[in-house]
Amino acid sequence: MSGGKRQSRLSTNHFSVVRSYHVEIQDDDEDIVMQDGGDVEITRVQRIARIQKTAFRSTARPPGVPAPIRQRQASAASRQPPPCQLDLSPGSDVELEDGSFLRIESTGTDFFDEPYIQGKRLFPHTASELLMPELGNELTWIMRFENNLNTEEYQKRVGFSPSKAVRNCKILFTNQRYQDINASHGLQGGQFGDLPVYFCRWKCTLPPEDLRRRPNEGFRHKMGKIEHLRSKEADSLTVISRELRRQVRLRIPDLEVRKRWRGAEFAQEWLGSHKIYGVNEETGALEVVLRQYTFGDSFCGAGGTSCGALQAGLRLKWGFDQDEIAIRTYKFNFADKTGVDARREHVSDFLAAAAEARIKKNLKFFVDIIHLSPPCQPFSPANTTPNEDLNEKNRAALTSIDDILRFCKPRIATLEEAAGMEHPKHQGWLRKLVTMFVDHGYSVRWKVVTLKTFGVPQTRDRLIVIASGPGEKLPPFLAPTHGTEPGLQPLPSIAAAIFGLDRRAADHELPRFFDHPRPAIDANGLAGTITTGGGGDNVYHPSGLRTYTVREHACLQTFPHDFLFDGNPTQQRRQIGNAVPPLFAAALFGQLRSWLENADLDEMRRAGLRP
Repeated sequence: MSGGKRQSRLSTNHFSVVRSYHVEIQDDDEDIVMQDGGDVEITRVQRIARIQKTAFRSTARPPGVPAPIRQRQASAASRQPPPCQLDLSPGSDVELEDGSFLRIESTGTDFFDEPYIQGKRLFPHTASELLMPELGNELTWIMRFENNLNTEEYQKRVGFSPSKAVRNCKILFTNQRYQDINASHGLQGGQFGDLPVYFCRWKCTLPPEDLRRRPNEGFRHKMGKIEHLRSKEADSLTVISRELRRQVRLRIPDLEVRKRWRGAEFAQEWLGSHKIYGVNEETGALEVVLRQYTFGDSFCGAGGTSCGALQAGLRLKWGFDQDEIAIRTYKFNFADKTGVDARREHVSDFLAAAAEARIKKNLKFFVDIIHLSPPCQPFSPANTTPNEDLNEKNRAALTSIDDILRFCKPRIATLEEAAGMEHPKHQGWLRKLVTMFVDHGYSVRWKVVTLKTFGVPQTRDRLIVIASGPGEKLPPFLAPTHGTEPGLQPLPSIAAAIFGLDRRAADHELPRFFDHPRPAIDANGLAGTITTGGGGDNVYHPSGLRTYTVREHACLQTFPHDFLFDGNPTQQRRQIGNAVPPLFAAALFGQLRSWLENADLDEMRRAGLRP
């Protein structure tokens, strides 16, 4: 077996189909769509209705679909006996003629007595629509989101005509990380006969078909999820590695995965790694009386994210940024209040300090939750006159995420970027971003979020990423807090954000009035997107007579009225436009803190420990 890379990419959309049957059954039975040579897709229906038969044009292997990893030059016939001699029983694995794979879970016949096999559909990491590192002999189990962006995924039960299976293989489902066992380690000869062996340690959830692309446009990753398999999803098998010269279990406890990543001393820091001690009055012993989850803010700027994290009950441990004015603002608002280590330095200097601390076994940079907001201008629609030299430096800052994860080892990581990063022209960078998390064993989900649904009174869409470290469950996205649906708060407005301001508020000096008044803006609606320059031509006071004051900009970005900014008005507006809105950050980190608490309490109960 080869552990090398494959360069060609397989599309997850290709199906070879010659006919389709749609059968609806009464009494809430299952709706089976049988495609001869294609998918069997099973959903739910309620009433008996009809049987339809539709003809489709048969297609051959599409251009660019690779041959199987092993024996590329061999035909299907020479590689494997005819399909009737394949093992198609539940629990067996097969490669299909389109280059994808199937873990067979059940077999049967449709209403026209046509046989089918069905189970978990898997694709090589080189499939064109997967944002996975291109590793040979590695497969990803494919899931689907339901038909909107707010629901969780479901397992798509897929089935095929047995004639589409070209050979048996062995797929090893494992929750071990890639570096701990993979194809390059070699498996003991004869353990699985002559079958080619593949590993599956990830499952990927793709968006609904209608949300993935527009006509003549590439694949759109407006949302997605790549999740490392948990212990219960791995095969209960032991393999023998020639390279490692030992037996390796495919299924290990999730806590063991976390220990290997964070170290034994941090793997069981339940309920937060920051401890506050007190003296037990009865015993006189020093005991932990309070624990808090710790927070690190990378590229912190003025501190919009830290402001929200503090409101959510997290313990600020450190924040760094190279902008001198912004870090002065950060220190002024947080240093005395929280004792946070506010560092004015380039990311390379931060990484050097973190590496040195790790060598000395100093855990000062280890945190439970970390936020990553590298400069987003290269991917922003507002970047209409790009400075290529600056863009290159900003993209280089993005690649530093790999080392930040390595040295700080957070349990949960979040990232905020311009929504334009999901555009097909930036897909290479989105793939690189996701791969940096996956390479370290982090599960990751992402979604383009409209921030007005979290109380931010602007037209502001951002790409939000949530990742969980090895051995951790992946938290869900938080549900919107504002909207028109029952039970939600009303959508925010300009008026609610700025009309209650005290005239004597800091940074609220009125700017010069326009020479020519502009059209009035409905104050009950949203402001335009607040940017580092203040905003576009449509971002001005609803009266149409002037621009917003610095304080009004800060209110539209949901900063508290007592949050102060260093620098001149231009520098202040830049800090505000660069920030993550604190109101959204508070909602995000409040959910993540609750998620970690519940996960930790559950883990402690299973370990027989008292919270």
